[in-house]
Amino acid sequence: MRGWGFIRRSGLAGVFAGVMFGVEGVILLFEPRADGWYYVAYSLFVAALLLTLVVLAGLHLWHRGRDGWLGRAGFYVSALGLSCLSVTAVVRIASGREIFDVLFALGFLLAIVGFLLFGVAILKTRLLPAWSAPLPFVGAFGAILLQDKHGAGVLMGVVWALVGTSFRRRLEQEAVQEADTNG
Repeated sequence: MRGWGFIRRSGLAGVFAGVMFGVEGVILLFEPRADGWYYVAYSLFVAALLLTLVVLAGLHLWHRGRDGWLGRAGFYVSALGLSCLSVTAVVRIASGREIFDVLFALGFLLAIVGFLLFGVAILKTRLLPAWSAPLPFVGAFGAILLQDKHGAGVLMGVVWALVGTSFRRRLEQEAVQEADTNG
């Protein structure tokens, strides 16, 4: 399979995205936007978003052809949403102010819709455990409800660490099955 190395590493990217979201979430629980913590939190947020894009790309490559239009739509919509969030966060780091709130909100909305579509495609393909399919949607929606001061980043950290771990385990199982059939 073309891109197999990237696909295998993208599961690990999910675990690292979870760690980044989690650390960012803990910082925002205690030091919401004081002094240099503002830059650290947004830098971790950008890193986590970019790693999340890597996980989605790996899942999309792995599902290619099996996830249908729903998987493609979910991937592209969520990727656009995560890109909007990333651009907004980078601009906020550069300016030192919370600006582009509309783009930030649009990014979250697109990510939620994309995660929902992608989750349905994951359920249909049965390539990952059923419990992992709704996690990104639940995490993003929960993050909006919780906000930074109530653990949104921690929730996203748990979600993406679980998705990355689930993805890695499934790929390992597939590699073992392939090795057994090849002798």
